Amino acid sequence: MLYALAHEVRKELTPQPSLLAARSFERAVAAVSPIERAYVSMVDGPDWRTILNPTYRRLAVDPRDPRILLGFELAVDALESTAARCRAAGADLLVVLLPTKESVFWPRIAVPEAHPQLREAVLDEATLGARLVQRLERAGVEVLDVQPALRAASAQPYFENGDGHPNPFGHAVIAERVAGWVLKKDKVVNRSPN
Repeated sequence: MLYALAHEVRKELTPQPSLLAARSFERAVAAVSPIERAYVSMVDGPDWRTILNPTYRRLAVDPRDPRILLGFELAVDALESTAARCRAAGADLLVVLLPTKESVFWPRIAVPEAHPQLREAVLDEATLGARLVQRLERAGVEVLDVQPALRAASAQPYFENGDGHPNPFGHAVIAERVAGWVLKKDKVVNRSPN
């Protein structure tokens, strides 16, 4: 009970970041501070709109940063090890490549120059993603890139605020692609010799 009370008091005294807490695009944009405006990009297109954070996202995908490259190598090693254990157990492994919101929105950006570091973040992500797919496929690991499905989605797959996670519709798009892979795999496994 004391912990719950302390948690509630802390929540009241330390408000959540405003561009994440606002649910609507208008409220999220209005909540962006002057300092945050240097790092975020507002996208208000005819169909999709959101707040992107390319400066922040680029930090995690910069292939020139030795820390990122080391993390990349460790992740590939872990996935290859997992794949070997799955093969030994007779289980299938699928690695789902989840894109950033920035790369999904990229084709919808009318004036890329108006969004500092967005082009670079998308290119860096594509470089690391291609390298990851190549390494995993060489190791016999199946990879499912859901970026094309998210880009072609019939509705916006991300929140309108600064949250970089897929919204419920985006999760449904991803789940549909994974389910398609499972069904395809099931048909191959259960195919009768006749």
